[in-house]
Amino acid sequence: MAVIQKMNKKSMIFTVFAILLVAVLIANVSLLSRTDYMQKSFVTSSRVTTMNDFILSVHQDAQRNLMISGYRAIITLQRYIAVNGVFVTNFSDVFQELVVNGSINGVKEDIMENASINDWAFRMNNEAEKLNINVYITPRNVRVYHKTPWKITIELNATMNITDFNNLACWKYDKVFQKEVDIISFEDPIYTVRSYNKVTNIISRANNTNFVNKTNNDTSVLYLALNNSYYIESSNAPDFISRFSGNFSASQYGITSLVDLLDFSRQNIELLDRSVIDYQYFNTS
Repeated sequence: MAVIQKMNKKSMIFTVFAILLVAVLIANVSLLSRTDYMQKSFVTSSRVTTMNDFILSVHQDAQRNLMISGYRAIITLQRYIAVNGVFVTNFSDVFQELVVNGSINGVKEDIMENASINDWAFRMNNEAEKLNINVYITPRNVRVYHKTPWKITIELNATMNITDFNNLACWKYDKVFQKEVDIISFEDPIYTVRSYNKVTNIISRANNTNFVNKTNNDTSVLYLALNNSYYIESSNAPDFISRFSGNFSASQYGITSLVDLLDFSRQNIELLDRSVIDYQYFNTS
């Protein structure tokens, strides 16, 4: 009986020791798992922060590039009109091709070199690869429109796909970027076409629209506007975008100038017997 009690005591001690050993092992495994989980969480969190910062920089750079791309597209179209002597048909489609691909009818334009949206997207992906990130930017469409008579808004709608090399994190979303471009100092396409590229008129806004002082019949402001073909706002006139396609329809964002016939006479261009308000003088229809 004493021997049995002694054996039972030893068994109990062994069982307690085994339980303690198992508990220590479980605690160690749990601690290691928790440490490993915390390390992975820290790595993932750090990676997400890095990618998020990169995305913000991409958004900022997109605005800057859209400004450059849109500005050069306008200059390219002005040159295209001057060389070919005709207005642009399907302006929206041509403008979109220029901004996205840097080409007109599939032909690359030198002014657009390294300035198109596709060029920018390629550069962004190269920069991203240095951070072990893949960036795929797919332009969906580009719009250009007026919000004011003196500015055009260029809008890019693109699909953004940004993924970590190790698939720790990824973003896929549609994003709309907008940038305003001032039309001051651009050439008026109507003058270019109607003068056979002999008379260039730079858009310059009239500071004073009170052309005639009725108290003393002073017309000096009017002559200043005429001699310099300054522009004023007019809802009866076409806007800047419409002028690229020779569309003389009235626009709420319309602008107009007075045609200085002396400039045309000096170039031996036949003068027309009609109003010198530009959209009336040049509208052959």
